Amino acid sequence: MIAALAIIVAAVALSAIMALAWLTALRTGRSGLIDAIWTFAVGACGVAGALAPFGSTDTVYARQWLVAGLAAIWSLRLGIHITARSLRNGDDPRYKQLREEWGDNFQRRLFWFLQIQAAAALVLVVTVMAAARRPTPGLGLGDLLGVVIFLVAVAGEMLADQQLSRFGAAPENKGKVCDIGLWRFSRHPNYFFEWLGWAGYVLIAIDFSATYWFGWLALAGPVLMYWLLVHVSGIPPLEAHMLRSRGDLFRDYQRRVNAFCQVLHAFRRPKRSGERDECSSPLPYVASNRRFCRIRSSRGIGFYLAPAGLFVDGNGRQRGISHDRICRIGLPGNLMAAPRRLCGK
Repeated sequence: MIAALAIIVAAVALSAIMALAWLTALRTGRSGLIDAIWTFAVGACGVAGALAPFGSTDTVYARQWLVAGLAAIWSLRLGIHITARSLRNGDDPRYKQLREEWGDNFQRRLFWFLQIQAAAALVLVVTVMAAARRPTPGLGLGDLLGVVIFLVAVAGEMLADQQLSRFGAAPENKGKVCDIGLWRFSRHPNYFFEWLGWAGYVLIAIDFSATYWFGWLALAGPVLMYWLLVHVSGIPPLEAHMLRSRGDLFRDYQRRVNAFCQVLHAFRRPKRSGERDECSSPLPYVASNRRFCRIRSSRGIGFYLAPAGLFVDGNGRQRGISHDRICRIGLPGNLMAAPRRLCGK
């Protein structure tokens, strides 16, 4: 009952906080602060939910303090980083693109978009609560492994952010694409480690004795985070911006490095009989986390579309490619994933 009440309170609080974020973005013109406010809100509600008492007792157990500490570390580290970046760089290019696309409806649509972000934040808060409230007495191996993964993720994300900042600060790197350090192995190592940190909560939350069903809800955190980062509001709009600003340099980077984790290159779709891969030839069309592959088969020249997110052309416009012609993909803005099919098939 207390857990359900805590979730309801968190839902109301997150909705109100994101409404405040909406006002802040409109008044200051710094939309990047939205992400900072969202991060602090998830952390604050996560800490409060983790420390909410069990049943009728007021005792706060070691696991609750542990998980609350992890949520606080994540929130403060990332929130401060995003705030500093926003104050230094101004408007976030992703929100700037939305402003251009939504036009006169920007304020209204942004409000509801941020309410959707509040709902996503609630899922992450439930993940934190599920880990904190596992009733197994004392701390065990699952807690240790979860903490190790979390700390590796935080350290990796910090390192990726620092490497990107140092690269961007060097005058000789102006207009170039960062491909040093961790950025050699992933086009978005910060996103990968962000996802990995939420996976750590799962190891803390799940009780394999099957007596704590609430713990399995922690899986929703990393699943949601992966979907958001890879297919919705992370990689697709950011890579559309990079294509507009870096052009062929970024296309070459896309050909060389996987968007999320370089290990995934080992799991590419094998060519079917009769198909000849011509991906070595540069094409003016790319996918958000893998280039389009032009193939020859019995059906003629076509394009294999990677099962990943938004398809954009060199000008950042959303497009799909079908055989020998371009066809538009009807999407509401650049925050939605494109269909996993050959359009016009």
